[in-house]
Amino acid sequence: MLFIMLHYAAAKLLHGITVLFETGKGSKRKCINVSNLAASLTPCRTSALLGLHAFTGYDSTSAFEEKGKVKPIIEHLLKSERHVDAFSRLGNSWEFDDCDNDAIQMFVCALYGNARIR
Repeated sequence: MLFIMLHYAAAKLLHGITVLFETGKGSKRKCINVSNLAASLTPCRTSALLGLHAFTGYDSTSAFEEKGKVKPIIEHLLKSERHVDAFSRLGNSWEFDDCDNDAIQMFVCALYGNARIR
């Protein structure tokens, strides 16, 4: 849900509204200002996060097939413009080409310590 709200906030579709997202449980509960976060990211990066959401199925998962928390996965994604571009196209369109498929496969391989597709 966070990535979807972030995408819409960055696209200015929620203009003039402060969007807050509450997450966590008990003493670890926190409130994220989605509007401020969206303003700090480019539209391409928020679309990439939306694409990551589509690829994984959700954005609040605790692990990507034994790869830990979402935060390191997001940080890994945002380090590579090729991955950002591919996930951004996935977040914006139903069209998906072989170059995007290769980039996303490379992203998954890199998560598991292998920088290239075999």
